[in-house]
Amino acid sequence: LVNLDKEHTKDYKRARSELKKRSTDTLRLQKKAKKGSKELQRRVECSLQDMTERKLVLEEIEKKAVRSALIEERSRFCLLVAFLKPVVDEEVAMLSELSHLQEVVDQLEKHSADPHTLPPASEQVINDVKSSDNWTVQSPPSSPGSLGSRKSSMCSISSLTSSSSGSSKSHHSPSHHHWHRSLSHVSGTVEQNNVSTPCGNGSSTVISHPTSTWPNLQESLQFERAATAIINDRPHTI
Repeated sequence: LVNLDKEHTKDYKRARSELKKRSTDTLRLQKKAKKGSKELQRRVECSLQDMTERKLVLEEIEKKAVRSALIEERSRFCLLVAFLKPVVDEEVAMLSELSHLQEVVDQLEKHSADPHTLPPASEQVINDVKSSDNWTVQSPPSSPGSLGSRKSSMCSISSLTSSSSGSSKSHHSPSHHHWHRSLSHVSGTVEQNNVSTPCGNGSSTVISHPTSTWPNLQESLQFERAATAIINDRPHTI
């Protein structure tokens, strides 16, 4: 804009000075033409026409300067719009995403209105399970902790057996035979629970025991019986 202003000022001063000069010459010729000379009258007409043309040139210079200033301002405005449009597009996209989020929130509110009422899909799953005839509930397998407790119990029984046999080498009572039968029964039960036989289709079937549904209770009873037999078999020291 500074360069445009400088160019406009220079062109305006030059055109104005030319117009002022032509106007001064025209006034002087008009004073001389009052004497009635045809030559002076023709020169006055030419001077008036030249002055009119100078006025048109000055007007054109002003129009050109104004047009240049407006074009410069418009180019800056267009540049601003070109850089602003992507930002506005992003804002519009965010607003559209917010509208989608509002729909999602409405759906969540609809599905979580009553916590004590199951949705139709869950009710359908329940009906499908009830209508099926081949579904069974399987008991969970023994945990590693229970297997470890069984092993530690057997080790305790073995250590008690060795200590009782060392302290009473010369005593062989019926309770001693009952203790060996109890240990044999415990070992047989554990082995029977762990033995598997192959089936015709390549899979293995575990041999079940009548009391294998509650293994912890059965082993506890056997352990109590074995401990009672050991106490009865050991000699009194007091």
